[in-house]
Parts: sequence; structure tokens; C-alpha cells
Amino acid sequence: MDYSVVLSVLDDHISKEQFLLEFFGNFGRELADPTQRFTDNPTDIFPFIEECAREKKPAFISVQPRRAANDVIGIEKLFFDFDYLKKSENLTNRQIEARKRCLEREVRKFVFNLTKAKVKALVLKTRRGYHFHIFFDSVYLIDNDIDYWKFVYKELQRKFMGRRKWVTLDSSIIGDIMRMCRIPFSIHEKSGEVIQLLDMNLKPDKIRGLDYYRLAGLTAENLRYAMKVTDGKLENKAKVQHQIQQMRKEHWETVHGFTGSIRPCFSIRMDAGEMGHDQRRALLVEAYYAGYNTEAKMVELFRCFHDFDGDKSNSKCRYQVHYWFERPKPKPYTCETLQEHGWCLKERCPIYQRRMEKLKNGK
Repeated sequence: MDYSVVLSVLDDHISKEQFLLEFFGNFGRELADPTQRFTDNPTDIFPFIEECAREKKPAFISVQPRRAANDVIGIEKLFFDFDYLKKSENLTNRQIEARKRCLEREVRKFVFNLTKAKVKALVLKTRRGYHFHIFFDSVYLIDNDIDYWKFVYKELQRKFMGRRKWVTLDSSIIGDIMRMCRIPFSIHEKSGEVIQLLDMNLKPDKIRGLDYYRLAGLTAENLRYAMKVTDGKLENKAKVQHQIQQMRKEHWETVHGFTGSIRPCFSIRMDAGEMGHDQRRALLVEAYYAGYNTEAKMVELFRCFHDFDGDKSNSKCRYQVHYWFERPKPKPYTCETLQEHGWCLKERCPIYQRRMEKLKNGK
């Protein structure tokens, strides 16, 4: 394809070919039409754009560089996608016109947020909206804890979103470091429109090297701050989850009596070496949730009984334990159920004493 006929020349600083090579970068990328394919050869972008234009397919590229398919190597930029109409929406012409006006207002507000933060973005005009690429001054390599970096990425994006509820901003881009985007100067598969390069006034712009955007973009300081905020939020979230788990545990122990260890009504019979068949079935559940969560541990637990045959080749104990482990695991018996079976020690059991004390106090 002759890229010189795609857009008129506005005293470009570099050629479209050079721009696309810089946009691809020094690492691998995934190209998609929308079927994704990984490549670490920047020049693959040219035949790919031609192929998509010829076959009338969309031409996408991964926003972040990749080390392999579905494997992000680092964070290079933030991506925002504004559209006046989503594929799933079915609006009237009047509603579409209203949405277009909303799009222009929101995009200009977003540009104002960028200007206020002294940031210049690479802006692309798409068929139904705009793409914004806010570059870092470098590609910052990340590890494989993708969930963590999604949180960090979300914090970085919030810097420019504020608390505003955006109507035309695609919410699915929030925290999505695996995102694909339209390739600049590629051809839209349906309309035949070119993905145009715009300036911060949303007017056609000259082609510049990407260092123009990197030097007016984000830095390591922005990334460190987002990581610090993320660490704090995750720490607080972990504390809240721990508190909830403790509350649930205390609630379970209060209501059901099971405290995470084998209760006295079982242990007293284990010490005696005798226990009925039904209670042994209940003991399987009791012991499982008390930490005897393998067949070997469970069999060893039953060694205390006088009729233990776990050392024999045709062991009934091992067979029954194995059979039980193959089935879904029920919850431990409640103290009320143990009382109904006549196994409860009542006043001889400290759990029973605590429960009765709480009942007296109306809890």
C-alpha cells in the first residue's frame, strides 16, 4: 500500500513507515484481525495492514509490548477508548446524534484533564470515536503477577478519569493491560475510513516521533505512586477479608460448636478406643475439617480404635476412608445434631458450657 495517499502530508517529522515501526517498538507485539498472532518482527506490521485492508478485516495491535502470546512484558502507555455507540446498542438517529454531542463534550473534558496534568497524548480518530495513548518515558518491565499490575494500571488511569461518570468511555479498558487497539493509519473494515492522527485540539496533526509523546507523558514517579496506592489498597482489602473470615469463623463456632479441632465428644471415645459406626462417619467429617485432609492422615487417626486393621492388605478401614474421600465433603455436625444422636458430653464439655452461658446472656 502507498501510505502517502492515506493522509495528506502536514510537514511530517518522520514517515508513516517510521512511525509505525516506533509504534511497534523494540519488543514483541500481538497483531489481531481479530485472531491474535504474536510476532517480534516490527516489519510484520506492514504486510499485516495491507492484508487487513485487502480482506476488509480490522487491524489491531496489543497496547502493551509482549514477550510471547498473551504475556505482557511491560507497561508502555495508558489507553483510553471513547465511542459514541457500542456494538450492542440499538439507538434511534436522534439518540445517536445526542450521543455524538456527548462524545465531543467528554473528549474535550478528557483533553482538559490531560492538559491540566501537563501531559500530551497520541490521539487517533476512529470511526465512532477517539483513542488516546498516554506514553511513559520508557517501557517499565513487569513480572508475571498480572492481577497486581492490573490494579496498578487502573490506578494510573484514574489519574485522568477523576470521579466523573463517563458515558462514552469504554469501561472495559479500565485495568486492562491485555488490551488490543486499532493500528494508526490502518483502514476501517466497514467504512474504509483511515485511523487518523490528531493533535490535542482534535485536529489533523503532523506525524512526529514517539519521543514527542514520551517526553510529555508519564514517568517512573507516576508508576511508583500508583504501586504505592495499590499496595495500600490491597493491604486494606486483605485486612478486611481476614476480618470477615474471622467473623464467619466465630459465627460458625458460636452457632455450630465446631472450633476447628476434634471436639471432646469424639476425642473421649477415641481415647477409649471404641466408637459406633455412625459416629465414626461423623468423625471423618470432623477430622477432615480439623486438618486430617489426606487419606494417610485419616487412616492413622483411626489407629486409636481397638478394631483398627489399617496395616492389613485388605484393610476395611483404608477402603472406607478412600470411599469417603472420593465423595463431596459435608460440613461438620452441629452440636445440636451431636446431642440428637446422644453423643454430647453436655456439662463435661467446655464448648457446651460456653454455648449455655451465651444462651443465658441472650446471645
